[in-house]
Amino acid sequence: MEELVQDTATRRRGYRKKALEEAIDNYEQKLEFSVKNESQWTFMSAMYFAGTLFTTIGYGDIACVTTSGRIATVIYSCVGIPFMLITLNDLGKFLYNNINGCVKGFEDFTTYLGAFRLCRRSNANFPKGDELLTLEAGTTDVHNDVSSLASQLGSERNESDYEDIEDEEERAMPRMSVKVALGITVGWIFFCSALFKLWEDWTYGESCYFMFISLSTIGLGDVSVKRRDMMVLCFVFVIVGLSLVSMTINVIQVALEDFYVNLIMKLIIDYQEKLAAGE
Repeated sequence: MEELVQDTATRRRGYRKKALEEAIDNYEQKLEFSVKNESQWTFMSAMYFAGTLFTTIGYGDIACVTTSGRIATVIYSCVGIPFMLITLNDLGKFLYNNINGCVKGFEDFTTYLGAFRLCRRSNANFPKGDELLTLEAGTTDVHNDVSSLASQLGSERNESDYEDIEDEEERAMPRMSVKVALGITVGWIFFCSALFKLWEDWTYGESCYFMFISLSTIGLGDVSVKRRDMMVLCFVFVIVGLSLVSMTINVIQVALEDFYVNLIMKLIIDYQEKLAAGE
């Protein structure tokens, strides 16, 4: 640097700037360290920053430093976060209904297979030949055979039972199992972790850790993405994951409420029985 100052040729502005840039590049090569005077704000990084705001994750790897930028961040958060909560609520209901429909369809299919196998076994015991003649003569008790078959299929119900079932179906939708909700949410975390492992220099464990931190909205920022352009696309998967987490929390809450209500009802019934028995 002293040589550049003493050199008379560097008194010209253009030559001095070029010489300083070459000297700095040489210095950075020796230190194996480079300093880039480039802004971190691009369109994709701004989209990434907006995504961390309305999902309330806030990784902290990019933030506004100017006063006007911070004011805009506050205004955007106050407007965007309520809309995001509404979206997560509606999306969670949509996923809940569709997952319930798939589970119910699978259960109906398995029930149909079981009933079909039971009918085949029943047809194997159906009367043939001379037994049909006695059946036509009325010597065989047809009612008992039909009743036994109906009891095997579990279809021996009266009209009041069917009315009760219809009322229950109209009154409330079927409850989702906690195991199903947890299994789908954990499976979604594993699936998205595999996607992050494809374009980030992470291990699968780091990808799972990043997805858990994201879907729990903790956002520690110790593991941050390098390809923010891909992260903008992955915010769709993150939003779906947040909806699944919200759905799972609601399912667990309802299951706990049912557990405590049933426990209290059982205690009341036991108390009334003991009170009636004079104990």
